Amino acid sequence: MKTMQWLRAGILMIAAVCAVSCEGDIEPIGSQTTDPNNPTNPTNPSSGDYWPMALNNQWTFANNGTDQSPMKIVGTDQFNGKTYFRYDNFVGQSLGGLDFGGTIWTNKTGANYYSRTKVSIPATDLTPAIDVSPLEFIMLKDNLPVGGTWTENISQITTIEGLPPVPSTVESTGTIMEKDISITVNGVVYNNVIAVKIVQNSLDVVTENYYWFAKDIGLIKSRSYIASESYDETFELTSYVVN
Repeated sequence: MKTMQWLRAGILMIAAVCAVSCEGDIEPIGSQTTDPNNPTNPTNPSSGDYWPMALNNQWTFANNGTDQSPMKIVGTDQFNGKTYFRYDNFVGQSLGGLDFGGTIWTNKTGANYYSRTKVSIPATDLTPAIDVSPLEFIMLKDNLPVGGTWTENISQITTIEGLPPVPSTVESTGTIMEKDISITVNGVVYNNVIAVKIVQNSLDVVTENYYWFAKDIGLIKSRSYIASESYDETFELTSYVVN
């Protein structure tokens, strides 16, 4: 029973920090993309840049009206021969501030935008240390029309101090909810916006993630919702610097 509680704690920590990101350095396998307008060709070219990735790019978000620390790109790393951009936090949620040790990266390959997260939770007087293998998922496919979906079954390994590693699977389903829309965030009108819904299920923890991406600007709004845990957080862009 305690083992399952600790596993759930690891999953919830990921969800709370990064709205949750394949095991080791392997890209997600078994992923499936469906384009309702062209189901035989799911690899149409990218329709633009909805998350500019460059060193020192940064976005500042507000949570319940309170500005957070800027989400800044602070470095790069290589995985599978591709460049991933490393962040100091996600939408202002400090890694250390949540007693969380980990790293968050993003990568754009073609029309696919990947989020990758490595999590380590330090031991406390009541719980052992928990280490979760890198979790990588597709956050956006900018070449799909409204209603376009993709699914991934992502292998993950959780290691709890003193116990054998525990394998699990994260079921992730993405849907393009709206495209080429205009929305107002903190009094600013953003055009050419794509709205995405990502639903992830791991160890019976279901997380609903909603993202709004503006062309040539990046993430302008995010919401994460976990009904079973009464968790509901929304972050809205207040300023940004894109190089």
